[in-house]
Amino acid sequence: MNKYLRILYSQISSQLIYKFDTCVKLALKVMQILTTVFIWKAIYISNEYNYIGEYSYNNMIMYIILANVASVIFSFEPCFRLGTLIHSGKLTTLLLRPIHLLYESFARYMGSKILEVTVYLILAFFMINAQGADILYVFFALIFLLLAFLMFFMCVSVISTIGFWIIQMWPLRSILTAIYLLMGGLYFPLDLLPKPYYMVLSVTPFAIVGHVLTKVLTCQVENTFILYYCLITLIWIVFLYYIYNILLSKGLKKYEGMGN
Repeated sequence: MNKYLRILYSQISSQLIYKFDTCVKLALKVMQILTTVFIWKAIYISNEYNYIGEYSYNNMIMYIILANVASVIFSFEPCFRLGTLIHSGKLTTLLLRPIHLLYESFARYMGSKILEVTVYLILAFFMINAQGADILYVFFALIFLLLAFLMFFMCVSVISTIGFWIIQMWPLRSILTAIYLLMGGLYFPLDLLPKPYYMVLSVTPFAIVGHVLTKVLTCQVENTFILYYCLITLIWIVFLYYIYNILLSKGLKKYEGMGN
C-alpha cells in the first residue's frame, strides 16, 4: 500500500509544481462550456416555447455547466499512457517491479486528479445541500460519484489495453472524446432523445458519468434512482475489471518488451 501512496503523493506534488498545464486545461474547458451555452441560448431565443422537453432555459444552462464541469475529473489519459509504455518498451520496467499495473495506474490517475476531485466533491456537497436535499440523499449522491469515478477509470483502463494491438493510440483521442461528449450528454440532456434510445444509453458508462451524475447533482431524482445506478455502476466495475484482466493477460503474451 505504501508504494501506491508514494506514487499518489508524487503525482499530487507534480500537479502543484506544474500548475500551468492544469490552468490551460481548465481554460479550454471554460471555453468549451461557454460555446455550448451560447448555442443553447440561441436555440431558446429562436424557439417560440420556453421549454425544450422538461427543461427551461435556466435548467438547461445549469445542466450543461454541471455536465461539462464534471468532465474535468474524467480523463482518458490512462489510455494513452499505457500505449506509450508499450511501444517505448518502458512497460518492462513496471512489470519487473513488485507492483500491480492496475493499482499503479489508479494511484497515478488519482494523484493527477486529486485537486479536481476534491474541489468537485465540495461543490457537489454544497450544491445538493443548497437544494434542500436530506442527508441520506447527500450520502447516496457522494457514494455514487465515487463509484462513477472508479467505473470510468476501469473503462479507460480496458480501452488502454488496445495499445497491445495497435501501433498508435493517439488517433483514438478524438473518437473517444466525441463518444463521451455525445453519449455522456455533455451537449444535450439524453432524456430529450426518444425513450427507447434513452433507456439503452442511460446505463452506459459515459452516460452514467455525464447525464446521470448531473441529474443526481441537480436533485432531479429520488434516492431509489441513485441506488439503482449505484448497482448498475458496481456491475460495470466488476465486468470491466474482469475484461481488463483478460485483455491484459492476452496483451502481455504478445508484448515483446523492446518497444518499437
